Amino acid sequence: MAKQELSSRPAAEQSAEIIATLTAEVESLKKRVSALEAGAKVRPATDAEVAQAVRKVKRGITAAEVNADLQTYAKESRQRKRDRIVERAKADVKAFAEDNVEFIVNKDKRTVVVLRRNRSNKRVISRGVAKCVPGDVFNAWIGKAIAAYRMFDLDVPAEYLSVPSPTEVRVGDVVYTACDYGNMTVADKTDINTKTISVLAYGVLTANTEYGSPRIIDDTREEVAA
Repeated sequence: MAKQELSSRPAAEQSAEIIATLTAEVESLKKRVSALEAGAKVRPATDAEVAQAVRKVKRGITAAEVNADLQTYAKESRQRKRDRIVERAKADVKAFAEDNVEFIVNKDKRTVVVLRRNRSNKRVISRGVAKCVPGDVFNAWIGKAIAAYRMFDLDVPAEYLSVPSPTEVRVGDVVYTACDYGNMTVADKTDINTKTISVLAYGVLTANTEYGSPRIIDDTREEVAA
């Protein structure tokens, strides 16, 4: 006997087949997510994100577009992880701060030095140094925290030494424009005289291969006093 069409079969059978199909698609997407996580070391995609990807598959979106979505989730996760680490660094710096502790930030050299002085004679009794390695994005809070741990002869938390680079440009970031204007600070609007660039203008630079590789070089932002 010929196989029944789905529409002519009992509702219970139709539902079971639909569930089985969706389950297979979800498992396939989870494998793609796992592959991305293995390369990017990011959090697992949430059920909502996987469900959204499944809906796109059902609407006929290509696998490449689904993978692009999953990579976007990975980027967002890296930014959130960096934000969390920066907040932890701020808390650590606050905890280490004393009236005899001095933080010295040199943004040009991308270094932070912490000095601890004798309260009586002001002589330096201990120090810690943190230097941002080439290719990493400088952040004064993270540098201060690392230097403080070293000054107190404590083990530096591992996540401070492997912070993911930011994936989202924000107002206050310092960016390398890869053009004649050199380094500029991200602001609400572009002004060559003050060396500021808007988020939109920076996005245009990054999308245009003519300008090489614009990138964020410092995400300490103006709220952080050096």
